[in-house]
Amino acid sequence: MATPSHRRTRNPPAPSKARTRHSHHAAEREERKERGTPEKSQTRTPKRRTHSAERSPREDRRAQKRTGSPERRRRHHSPNHRSRREIVSEKHESYESTDSGTNLLSSDALARLDALNEKTGARVRNDDKEEVYSVRRSIKEKVAIGRIAKERKKHRRRSDGRSERRRVSGPLAEEGRVEGGNRGGYLSADQRTGSKRFGKKFWIIIGVIAVLLAIFIPVGVVVAGKKDSSGGGAGGASTDSGDPSNENLNGINVNDVPQEAKNTILDPFTWYDTTDFNVTFTDETVGGLPVIGLNSTWNDTKQANANVPALDKEWKYGEMPIRGINLGGWLSIEPFITPSLFNQYKSNQGVVDEWTLTKQLGSSNAAQTLEKHYAKFITEQDFKDIQAAGFDHIRIPFSYWAVTTYPGDPYVPKISWRYLLRGIEYARKYGLRVNLDLHGLPGSQNGWNHSGRQGSIGWLNGTDGSTNAQRSLDIHTQLSTFFAQDRYKNIITIYGLANEPKMTVLKISDVVAWTTSAVQVVRKSGLKANIAFGDGFLGLTKWQGQLQGMDGLVLDAHQYVIFDPNQISLPHQKKIQFACTGWTGQMSQSLNSATGFGPTLCGEWSQADTDCTPYLNNVGAGTRWEGTLQPTDRSVSVLTPACPSKSSSCSCQQANADPGSYSDQYKQWLLMNAEAQMSSFESAWGWFYWTWVTEGATQWDYKAAVSNGPMEPNPMREGLKKPLKEFIHHSTALPFGQHIPIASIGGPTYVTAQTLVQHVAYTLSDRLWTYSTESFDLDIALKEWCRNESDNAYGYSPNIESMQVRAGAASIALGYALSTDFDLSKRYMPQTIITHSSALLHLRAALDQLMLPCNLTSPFVAHVAALDYAGASSQLVTDYVSALVLVVEMGFGMVSSSSAYEAQHMSLFATLLAQTIPTIHIYDGVCIGRESTRVIDVFDQAGLRNTYETVRHQISTPGKKPSDLDAITVRLMKAFNGELGTEYELFEYNGHASAEYVLVVFGMVESSLASQVAASLSTDGAKVGMLNVRVYRPFVEEQFLAALPDSIQTIGVLGQVQDQHTVADSAVRSNLYNDVVGAVSFSGKWATMPTVIDVKYARETVWTPISIAAAFQILTEEPFFRSEMSSDPKSSEALQLIDPSQTQQYTFWDVDTSESANVSAILGQALATDSSNNVTIKTTYDNLLQGGVFRSDIRKSKRTIECSYAVETADVAYVGDLALLNLFDVTCSVKNGGKLILRLPGVKDDNVEAKLPAEFKRALSFKGIKFYILDPPAVKAVEEDPASATYLVQAVFLRVALPTLEKTVLQQLSTLNGSSEMLEQMADDLDKALRMFAVPEDWSNLAADDISSRLSPDIRPNSFVAFDKIETEPSTYLKDWKTAALGLAFSEAYNTRSFLRPDLSVMTYTVHVSENRRLTPPAYERNIFHIEFDLGSSGLTYDIGEALGIHAENEPDEVNRFIDFYRLDPNEVVEVSSRENPNILENRTVYQALIQNIDIFGRPPKRFYEALSEFADDPNEAKELRTLGGPEGATEFKRRAEVDTVTFADILLEFPSAHPSFHEIIRIVSPMKRREYSIASCQKVTPTSVALMIVAINWVDPRGRGRFGQATRYLQKLKPGAPVTVSVKPSVMKLPPRSTQPLIMAGLGTGLAPFRAFVQYRAWEKAQGKEIGDVLLYMGSRHQREEYCYGEEWEAYQDAGVITLLGRAFSRDQPQKIYIQDRMRQTMGDIIKAYLKEEGAFYLCGPTWPVPDVTNVLEDAIAREAKTMGKKVDPRKEIDKLKDELRYVLEVY
Repeated sequence: MATPSHRRTRNPPAPSKARTRHSHHAAEREERKERGTPEKSQTRTPKRRTHSAERSPREDRRAQKRTGSPERRRRHHSPNHRSRREIVSEKHESYESTDSGTNLLSSDALARLDALNEKTGARVRNDDKEEVYSVRRSIKEKVAIGRIAKERKKHRRRSDGRSERRRVSGPLAEEGRVEGGNRGGYLSADQRTGSKRFGKKFWIIIGVIAVLLAIFIPVGVVVAGKKDSSGGGAGGASTDSGDPSNENLNGINVNDVPQEAKNTILDPFTWYDTTDFNVTFTDETVGGLPVIGLNSTWNDTKQANANVPALDKEWKYGEMPIRGINLGGWLSIEPFITPSLFNQYKSNQGVVDEWTLTKQLGSSNAAQTLEKHYAKFITEQDFKDIQAAGFDHIRIPFSYWAVTTYPGDPYVPKISWRYLLRGIEYARKYGLRVNLDLHGLPGSQNGWNHSGRQGSIGWLNGTDGSTNAQRSLDIHTQLSTFFAQDRYKNIITIYGLANEPKMTVLKISDVVAWTTSAVQVVRKSGLKANIAFGDGFLGLTKWQGQLQGMDGLVLDAHQYVIFDPNQISLPHQKKIQFACTGWTGQMSQSLNSATGFGPTLCGEWSQADTDCTPYLNNVGAGTRWEGTLQPTDRSVSVLTPACPSKSSSCSCQQANADPGSYSDQYKQWLLMNAEAQMSSFESAWGWFYWTWVTEGATQWDYKAAVSNGPMEPNPMREGLKKPLKEFIHHSTALPFGQHIPIASIGGPTYVTAQTLVQHVAYTLSDRLWTYSTESFDLDIALKEWCRNESDNAYGYSPNIESMQVRAGAASIALGYALSTDFDLSKRYMPQTIITHSSALLHLRAALDQLMLPCNLTSPFVAHVAALDYAGASSQLVTDYVSALVLVVEMGFGMVSSSSAYEAQHMSLFATLLAQTIPTIHIYDGVCIGRESTRVIDVFDQAGLRNTYETVRHQISTPGKKPSDLDAITVRLMKAFNGELGTEYELFEYNGHASAEYVLVVFGMVESSLASQVAASLSTDGAKVGMLNVRVYRPFVEEQFLAALPDSIQTIGVLGQVQDQHTVADSAVRSNLYNDVVGAVSFSGKWATMPTVIDVKYARETVWTPISIAAAFQILTEEPFFRSEMSSDPKSSEALQLIDPSQTQQYTFWDVDTSESANVSAILGQALATDSSNNVTIKTTYDNLLQGGVFRSDIRKSKRTIECSYAVETADVAYVGDLALLNLFDVTCSVKNGGKLILRLPGVKDDNVEAKLPAEFKRALSFKGIKFYILDPPAVKAVEEDPASATYLVQAVFLRVALPTLEKTVLQQLSTLNGSSEMLEQMADDLDKALRMFAVPEDWSNLAADDISSRLSPDIRPNSFVAFDKIETEPSTYLKDWKTAALGLAFSEAYNTRSFLRPDLSVMTYTVHVSENRRLTPPAYERNIFHIEFDLGSSGLTYDIGEALGIHAENEPDEVNRFIDFYRLDPNEVVEVSSRENPNILENRTVYQALIQNIDIFGRPPKRFYEALSEFADDPNEAKELRTLGGPEGATEFKRRAEVDTVTFADILLEFPSAHPSFHEIIRIVSPMKRREYSIASCQKVTPTSVALMIVAINWVDPRGRGRFGQATRYLQKLKPGAPVTVSVKPSVMKLPPRSTQPLIMAGLGTGLAPFRAFVQYRAWEKAQGKEIGDVLLYMGSRHQREEYCYGEEWEAYQDAGVITLLGRAFSRDQPQKIYIQDRMRQTMGDIIKAYLKEEGAFYLCGPTWPVPDVTNVLEDAIAREAKTMGKKVDPRKEIDKLKDELRYVLEVY
């Protein structure tokens, strides 16, 4: 238990904040993560599936389909062929329902039920305590009966056993498992020979069936035609489940297909599958290849996962590893991947490859068979699953007959082309980059079956070698021309020339020459992708110096050990060593052009241990493993066994067996084998696993492999620590990032729109509730004013409540407004909410209620920043649509600001409108809202109050108040203008007086830009105008129509919608369009009603003058620009909204860790001190690039500036980091002849050209930009103190941008920086650091490099602040016992108190073990145990569904060994500052700290190695530690963490010279975390105890050391009476409010724990005489005999009438795998009744993998019930509603 520690304070302790800690039921999984446990998973995914979890249904469907012929599979799945034994087994092992008419109870069961009912009736009459114990006695009796029955079954099974000699596979032999009986998943003799009880008749029937099958199967393909499936593979493989519906052909006229195209590949009516194809006929071609089935638009903004860039962002190959997968066997057939295509042929028929297969089938049958295979083997679901698995690239092998065929070819021509194009679009949809691989070339480049034709090589070889070489080049000409289209520039990033040319046979010089020609052909076609060429199996070192000087080439190596007899025979340990050392060395050597070719990737590899997979070595060729390899080429025969034992015991039986039969050790080795290879290949460009799916090749099949899969990268790049600066930038929401006193706001003031909004709210409100995400800073000024106790307009500081954005938000505001003790004297004082639009969903419930009593409460106004994140991209977007939808549905008023200059006025107007109706004032939260600018006519607080009170009284004068809302709003606006002297309108028109084309807009940036563009265009004679919607609700139609010109012909409505998908959906209209079209349609103003066009745009749209002009252009065919202006659509010269002679513009690009990060804000503020200037500054951040980057734009003018877009023609640009030139096109924001300063430290002029990207150099020369280089270390002061670089950059900017004002502005800067001496010194030393570089004229002729097309013109903001990378650590001190003694002896003076665990932020309790028993058999590999604790007098209480946190302790023996090794005194006292309050010191002994606090036996992160290096006295050890902590040591670190599973203690032992003191160990070693387990008991039933259900975690590392999960080992060893420190963690698993609501529970493994508590509670309620709802319990595990945990209890509860339905899914107890979703689907009727009709609640607890399948069952139930009711619903949306109602609850891990 935790020994009480003592805690004393330097000062009286302050209340500490409770810290929320992440937890969920799966403590075992988190323990693995924290302690480095290699998880026993079948799939290496970002969230690994533990060995305790079941396999996915998709994997098990593959296992089912691997057995037998297609005909046998059809018979097996047919309901008419189910045996009596199967039916009986299903009834007794799946589920039993007491509430289903289809499940009849036996007479015995009825008798037991009656007896139980009698007992229940008796129990009801007893007191509560007796009721509880009677239920438990009943359960225990049934448990005992069940155990007796189980022992009898075991005895019968043992008596039937027999032994038999058997052959042993190499993997088993290597693991030492040769001897013994039925082990390792092998069948017993009884299982192998069949059961005796079937009798002779059974075997006679089997013989007859076998004869019939032998007759029918060989002709099955020819006879079946389209009904047969060529794929047959699992998880996306083709099946016989039915043909595609091809519904998209509906409405397409067959006559639209020209006669000459009918029955060709262009005729969609001949396509087997039209799913997701564009079926509109087209004969368009590019490069001679049909643009077939494609849509005209595409979206490249998708990401494969959050850790990799979106498709339209640069992928830095060589820096970011590829983690890809091959789609083998799909478009290029391989017999071992799809054996079903070849199984039906006899060996003498010679069907061994795609050539012979298609020849055997004939052209018609071949086309039918293969198209069905293309359609079904790989589907969209596979691409979705690939993305979900964590891959980021796919490699698609296809062959030349996708393009064309030649005379004599039997191949199916061109059909696969269409599926290739669809596959690329699916990859695009899921953010997967594509490696196109030409797998089969004319004549065959290697003579292997996967090239299409097995045998001789006819490419660059033989009679037709040169012909086929030219044919290949012609094909590449077509392909590269086609894929050079813009739609493929982001998606196809690697283009393969020829897969595996067999250069051990072909002439090397011929292949190199052909490759050179192919590269030239591809580049000439305009394809920019990297070009991959195969290593030809020559060895990577042979390519050094070859094919140099050609841009974008990458060497493709395919690494396998199983095809080499010398490597396949290596023991397991040697194979991993070969991967870790041999391949890592080869890849690293190849990556360096001095020792190898250069860029290198691994295009194919596998974790396969053997070559046992049938047909892998060609059809009928045998294997090396067993020594039976006899291919056509006898020279490579292997006729002696090559498995590690090299004996007759070598067998492929186990390698080809179901992976469920693999031992845990073999599974673990397969995982390590995969991880070792991945780590090796990531030392180069990365890898592509071979392959995604097969029909039965387990170790080659990612989805079926026992231990395989990518590990999603999650690099955490730690930035440089920011030095302290005198100028502190607090927030972009504040002017120049500085706090501004509220009294300073008034008259001409530099402010932001955010500040003005907060100013109005603070001044006029009685109370404010703010709902702002922390980094949004929507209330930063409010908090500062409140902190300073600034008064509002009424003479006191208003109450400001900063609240969380969550469900139920704004309820406190509602409660205050409606409270009975509300101060009526404040009746007219507004109550205000400050929030952002993405939070409105959470506020909606409370806001909705405000409409009901709106005339009885204070005025309510919400100031809403239009702001949200755009889904997976994390881009900050201006979100109006969320607010528009809300006000339309709820009837709120809505007012919009059009610029920062009117933000205060519109905030005030919205507050006035709130007197009549609850109102939302919305403003831009991303761009204009955060721009620092000068506003001339700002009200101070007195002015605001006077205006507010004056206008309010005018519109509320008795007898003059109009009755309808429209009239009130019109009158309010008139009064408002009268008081302010302004000319605001509800709808404001700008543009040509006789405009024919008008754009209606809503929004701050939109209206500001549209107004300026309309004015500019109309000045040039264009009859265009814009109408700004200032007041959206109420939408006063009369005012709207009056504002429109009579001459109008076309109205465009610029309406925001959610995303690009909605933009493309013609069925969806924007909210603004609906209002406009309604007003226009019924107006009668025009004789001919104007056309109304919905110009929709997504929230992530970034508006510029050009894009707004493009929106105007949509309204008319007449071009607005002259041809010479529109030649470059990005050119700002085509539309100039500001006068460059009157406005100076500057832009700064830098990383946020730069010492000069605040220079732009300092300069902006300095320039603003000149009252003749109007200065604006805006800063945006992207924290996902380069560790954090930002851009700041400054504009300076003598006139008012209104520019809501980024600077496009900067006079001067500053770039603070060379790396930014590879991310952004910084030159596009610089005007022709402008200046650019690049910080380039330590680079001489001779080396400058080599450092700069080609596109950057070309732009410098082309635009005539003057180029300056800044070398800060050249100044001594900066070299000595890098933080002083901020002063240097300020001086540099003034010298380059404002040379005539340098001295004046330097003085102003000195005031801001507080250091005139430093600035003057920097100005004097500028010549040392700043130089102008002469840009060569010939740079303008440079060709753009690969990155040029991927450079972004601007930052896409995803944050408003730089990411804070500085972490503070609490101080620690090592003291002697006297320190603690003083605190104890003088406790009052030292304010000493004893705590159980002062280091924890949660309430802890001491409980004692009362029971600890194993639930699984002792001999079973998994130890699942039940542990129960006596609560005693601890005071611990818990609710149903909560989790118990176990604060485990380290092993005392291990701790003592560490103390001895590290030479510590266990009794010394450690004094640690509390993490919550540094003034509080916590005292404990060294021994106590190691036992309870320090995770010394946990897994060290990278930062530990880096921190430890600082203490190493040995330079070599220090260097190695730094390497392990840095990026260059990633491979070794990964091996240590995941293979060796080293601990902190191991590292301290390994590096003895690194010996930090104990208080430093406390600082750099992670603290131990509690492990949380779902409680498996109900306190109503067991008032004095709490129970858990736990699986023990243990494994053996490569050194043979036993490793254990800390918490599970700790708990496993506890004896009854042992004390344990625990805490309680709330959970989402809560019972529904009504006892009559049914429960539907699905639990896998230990996921059953909370459901035991649920059932106990329902049993208790029933015993109380309460009516309870149905209880449906579905459970899943592997075997009933070993893992039927609490099985007797469940059956007893079912007999007692508590559990209504018991759905048991033991996945591996029958040939076909059965999972909980299968049991649920079998009882769909019960689920519909309980879940939908009776409003039950569904719960799922366990691993994540069943979630999609289980959810699909519920969605099907919803759809079925809706169909029965005659309703049309969206099941997914219904599930979302159920989530909100807490009727769909998941606790998964």
